[in-house]
Amino acid sequence: MPWVASTGTSETVFRTPRLQGLFLRGVDHDKGKDPNAGARTVLQEGGNAGDKVGSFQLYGTGKPANPFRATLRNYDMNKATDDAGCADPPGDWNNDTTPVDTYSGGDHESRPVNKYVFHIIKAYLLSPERTYIQPPVGTIIPFAGQKIVSSNWILCDGRSLSTRGDYKELYAAIGYAHGQAGTEEMVLPDYRGYFLRTVDQGKQGDPDAKSRTVPYPSGSSGQQGNAGDDVGSRQGSATGLPHKPFRTSLLHLPTSSGSKRVAGLLWQLAEVNGGSEDVTMTQSGGDAESRPANLAVDWLIRFK
Repeated sequence: MPWVASTGTSETVFRTPRLQGLFLRGVDHDKGKDPNAGARTVLQEGGNAGDKVGSFQLYGTGKPANPFRATLRNYDMNKATDDAGCADPPGDWNNDTTPVDTYSGGDHESRPVNKYVFHIIKAYLLSPERTYIQPPVGTIIPFAGQKIVSSNWILCDGRSLSTRGDYKELYAAIGYAHGQAGTEEMVLPDYRGYFLRTVDQGKQGDPDAKSRTVPYPSGSSGQQGNAGDDVGSRQGSATGLPHKPFRTSLLHLPTSSGSKRVAGLLWQLAEVNGGSEDVTMTQSGGDAESRPANLAVDWLIRFK
């Protein structure tokens, strides 16, 4: 069982997927789209690991396509000689480069811009009345076609709709979670260009859930939609401090103090900046956003 199974006294018990605060990713099936598929772990005891459905993967911070660049101030690495009477210990001249790890800064995680939804799973095929259970009104689906042929679905494009008539059932499902454009006018979710993320519900899958912002900032006060750990809220992209630190090599960086001049010997020393320097690894370069590999679809919402 991919989601955890245990045998009780008279039946087998299983858990539904625990998705709070998480993104969904297609199983790789040895296609190489997920370079770390083999290292995926178990999210709940007894579940699947590796390249299988239900396995879990922490965030990763990839090397950007456009490299980060650092600017070092007061970084004067030149050869020098020891002058008589010099009181400060000089740096030992290093003919090589020295790698330096980035251990600080960054965000709590790497993520693309995203909006919150609830991911639900269909538990039954038939209702108690023995009728086929349809997806509920308000369901969001990815759509890969060029033309919507069903009259029950519309594009999630942020338009405003009446809370009455054809859309009253949709209003009953989503309310003003995505914004209110006026009296009895709800705003549809606008998912164009967005990834969707499961509402965290306090499970710490999203470490910045409380700082999520409203989806309809142009609305009047109190009509801008949900913020924080609630469906519909928006979150910008972020680049987390990597589990494996970025490394940059600094030319001739002294790694120890040099010896003072000895009679008959002239040491090759380094002029060293006496104070420490903070290096901003993201001062320039980088990409326009943090994102996983992805394909483009339209997000549709069922309204009746």
